[in-house]
Amino acid sequence: MIDTRNKQIALLLSETIATRITMFMSVPFLMIYLSNRFHFSATELSLIIGINPLCTVIFGPLGGRLTDKISRSKTLYIVPFFWGLIFLSFAAASTFPVFLLLNGLNGICYVTYESTVKKVLSFNSTLNNRKLVFNLRYTCLAVGAFLGPLLQLLFPKTSTAHMYVLLGGTYLVSALLNRCFFKDCPPAEKTPPINTAASSATDRKNLLLFLCFLLGIAFSYFAYAQSQSTVSLFFTSKEFGVGGNSKYSLMLSMNALLILILQFPVLRVTQRFPPLKLLMLSNVLFSFSLLLTPQSSNWGYFLVMVLSFSLGEVLLGSNFDYSVDSFSTEENKGLYFGLSETVRIGNTIGPIVGGLLIEASPSGGFKEIFIILSLITLVGQLFLWLYGKNIRINQH
Repeated sequence: MIDTRNKQIALLLSETIATRITMFMSVPFLMIYLSNRFHFSATELSLIIGINPLCTVIFGPLGGRLTDKISRSKTLYIVPFFWGLIFLSFAAASTFPVFLLLNGLNGICYVTYESTVKKVLSFNSTLNNRKLVFNLRYTCLAVGAFLGPLLQLLFPKTSTAHMYVLLGGTYLVSALLNRCFFKDCPPAEKTPPINTAASSATDRKNLLLFLCFLLGIAFSYFAYAQSQSTVSLFFTSKEFGVGGNSKYSLMLSMNALLILILQFPVLRVTQRFPPLKLLMLSNVLFSFSLLLTPQSSNWGYFLVMVLSFSLGEVLLGSNFDYSVDSFSTEENKGLYFGLSETVRIGNTIGPIVGGLLIEASPSGGFKEIFIILSLITLVGQLFLWLYGKNIRINQH
């Protein structure tokens, strides 16, 4: 007989695949839909798209803290239900303020639900298989990102609005399933503090250490964000040469495929290494891939660049959530998982810095631009090293 906790883990992982497939059938095409259907200006489009990660970063700690205060069973039902209604509203919306509001609420729901799911997966898994569970979820996310755009091609005449109806319906079904399967999911156990003053001082110190860790990881996200901004601009530039569009599409497809192929072999090989060391290696691999990008018109450099980028992404995805879980306690897992979403500030800053460097560079100069981006990425090593050093001091 399958343990109830294993059933709950299996349900959450299955829902992750279903929701991510439908999400990638709709969300990546939102800007095209808004531009073609409603003819919003470039500024309005940027604000609608940009408010989502902004809300994710701003409300991350609050959303995570809510999951520590409210019963997990309620959060697993209420948030996806409300989220589903928001996605259904996308199909009926038609004005700029409404789309702005909806995508902002989308970001708030995302960070709250992500914190809850990660927290439940942590509570429902043992210490020995926790890293495997987090890696399985990362695989589910990768499968959704890979299949979603492909399945969207099967419905060329279906509008993005209808895809959002499908996405909203998927979340409503998830909410109902969670309502049935998580009826007896209790809130996190609370233990009374022994020494309030000492406990508060320790909590503040741990929080500062954790923020140092997140800052280091944000530089990896800074590098990751270049793949959809500065790198794409380079591949379509005169400096790259002929066939840049096709090669960029190939890069994206190879990246998605390599992640699915490499994840579990890499997990098996690296399981004896500390997660922090692997996250530092991930940062170096991202930096190295950016350094190789200007030479990627050559097939050899191109293949090494894509492999380096994909390995960096696998190591980041495989170890980040597990590291956050290891750092937190039962009472504050939601807060720490919510705070962990602030690393996505790198996703916002990365394209901005890349764009500024392109504008400041005379006649393109992509080689110098990618050297600078590569060096900026390596700044993350300093913060991860400081984090690791302080952790070792605390342990002694």
